[in-house]
Amino acid sequence: PELVKIINGLLGMVSLFFVYQIIRQLGGYWHATLGLAIYVLTPKLSQYWPVVLTEPIFMFFNLVWLWAIIKMSYTNSRYYLVLAVLSLSLATLTRATYIYLIYFLFVFSVLYILFCTSAHRQLVRNICVMSGATIAILWFYITKNIIAFDFQGIATGIGNALYLGNHPFFGGAVPTFNGNVIDV
Repeated sequence: PELVKIINGLLGMVSLFFVYQIIRQLGGYWHATLGLAIYVLTPKLSQYWPVVLTEPIFMFFNLVWLWAIIKMSYTNSRYYLVLAVLSLSLATLTRATYIYLIYFLFVFSVLYILFCTSAHRQLVRNICVMSGATIAILWFYITKNIIAFDFQGIATGIGNALYLGNHPFFGGAVPTFNGNVIDV
């Protein structure tokens, strides 16, 4: 467990780079500095980094994904598209409920491409490719689960996570994190 805490702490430190870069791309240097300060000083976020949970991994891959999308929108580089696919796939493997977001992104981007004309058309195409490729990667993982475990999904907790994350008693936290017992 100590090695996991160290790795998660390191992911937290590397995430600071992505937080700063994301905000700098969207709002400039002053906003990035202020945003990074708020991020670092937020007690709820900092308590998740040095723990043996998947939150640090999930937050890290989300930040990489957002950064890659922003870079992709400015450069239209395939490198950032591949990075976005991989980071979104890995984020989804830590939080299976993300699969709903990916399907939404895919359907929305297909509809946008079919019915809208805009200067953002190339970015939306890239998002369509990104979400489609992520779905394909996740289907390989699901196929592996079907073959190995006779289980047709990423994880058993997708519905559980939605229920517990919206349950007023748990306040969006995993019950064991607050010292409670899972009894769903």
